[in-house]
Amino acid sequence: MSEVLHTFSAGLEPQDRAHMLENQAWQPSYAVPVVRHDGSHISLEALDDLLREFRERVERGEWSDDRAASDRWMAPRVHWALRLTRAEASDRRMWLWLASGIATT
Repeated sequence: MSEVLHTFSAGLEPQDRAHMLENQAWQPSYAVPVVRHDGSHISLEALDDLLREFRERVERGEWSDDRAASDRWMAPRVHWALRLTRAEASDRRMWLWLASGIATT
């Protein structure tokens, strides 16, 4: 996965999603970094740490099959880790990019 958050400037093509799942380093040409108003990018470092903790908790069986409980735990932490504004959080293509990369990690 990239070091900064991306979004898709166009809809994700099925063959591109398959390619992303096969090769974590590959990105379609229409995957572009999210750029804030001040020109900065959104780092994924804190999210990487959060995902490690999440996997450890899953392995310990903290949530078993209760997806709602794990979602309640994870959702606010993802927003905190990315420090998203409401406008950034409303970008569905950004969430799709993120989910495509997380599925491979």
